[in-house]
Amino acid sequence: MKIYKENKDSRELLKQLLEDLDNDDVIYLRRFPEPVGEFRYRDLLKKMYFEIGSCLAVVWLFFEDGRIKIYSFLIEANLEEGEVKNITAINGFVQGKLIEEKGSMKEIVIFEKSYFNKGEEILHYLEEVGNKYRDREIKATLKNALKEEIG
Repeated sequence: MKIYKENKDSRELLKQLLEDLDNDDVIYLRRFPEPVGEFRYRDLLKKMYFEIGSCLAVVWLFFEDGRIKIYSFLIEANLEEGEVKNITAINGFVQGKLIEEKGSMKEIVIFEKSYFNKGEEILHYLEEVGNKYRDREIKATLKNALKEEIG
């Protein structure tokens, strides 16, 4: 296993996740925490963030060539003593990691923290990733169903 730090902030990791979610070679996806009931994944993350000022989002992408990429984002509001009207008005940071596995090779890349001025910026990213995740999940499911039907 190889671990190293990337001299790019976690926004770059988010861009990489969005690009991978556009990749037709993704055949299966998983995420943590798993939504329950009628919650969508992004709504679960938003609820956690609104209630406790932090959340952890983990997304697994499985590729046709056997690669697995695990994206991990820790989102934290800078909570301080005092009154605040809404947690989305507080600044904070995102810390990201990428774990890539293929066969016996495993690399962990730690990205620098990305800082944000207001939580609303985080909500925008959660929506963007949520939409792309859902689209990729539908496409991967259809692609796998067609393979089973044809093969």
